[in-house]
Amino acid sequence: MKLKTLFIQKALENKNQKGKKRKLIDIIHESVLTLHKKNSNISIFLSPGYLGTTSKSRKILTNKIFKDYQCNNLVTEINILNTMRHTDSIDYQYELTKQGFTSRPMPITGNRDHRKMLFIYTIKDNKKYDLAFKEKDKNKLIEGICNNINVMGVSIGSSNFSKTSYIEDVVLEEKSNKDEADFFLYYEKGELSFLSKTIDEINGDSIHIVSSTSDRDINSTFLNYILKQTLKGTLR
Repeated sequence: MKLKTLFIQKALENKNQKGKKRKLIDIIHESVLTLHKKNSNISIFLSPGYLGTTSKSRKILTNKIFKDYQCNNLVTEINILNTMRHTDSIDYQYELTKQGFTSRPMPITGNRDHRKMLFIYTIKDNKKYDLAFKEKDKNKLIEGICNNINVMGVSIGSSNFSKTSYIEDVVLEEKSNKDEADFFLYYEKGELSFLSKTIDEINGDSIHIVSSTSDRDINSTFLNYILKQTLKGTLR
């Protein structure tokens, strides 16, 4: 199995276009939107760095990425790993449950964490997956989660999971003078293979997404391994 890597840049020169969205939000939304049509049990692990600081800004970003145009939820579960501000994480979990998402608190406390990562996955064994979240032993918790899911896509980069990092809109005077860059990883012949056909459409007239394919085959659990290492780093 080969790995596809997308290098996604924020388009600073386009920041004054009305309602211009940054490219990472397009990739993630397109992924969950298309996957939802095939499988209604799509879930997210989020290691956000900094979250938005207000419930309004967090809800705007959630709706843009994880809901369709009729405001239906495209994913069932959004689990928050450690952030730079613990109170924002607790508030966001509560807000997600009010919007109809499942958001599980981790049974083990974690370290303050600045990585910005998002994992898209499906659950293989719901019973074993549910039991994993009751584990107080760090290694059993991590193994129980990672052995019972399929990670299909991972974003890694500089973008905090906040409205101002993902979205710009000059009408609301939401502008940024800093650049962002992220990688999005998925399997070439996996559930997200359709992304390769939609990159040109997402790019439009300018090239802000660069695509590459690994020369050699990789293990089919490679993306699960990235999540496992992330959990080991974030949990105490």
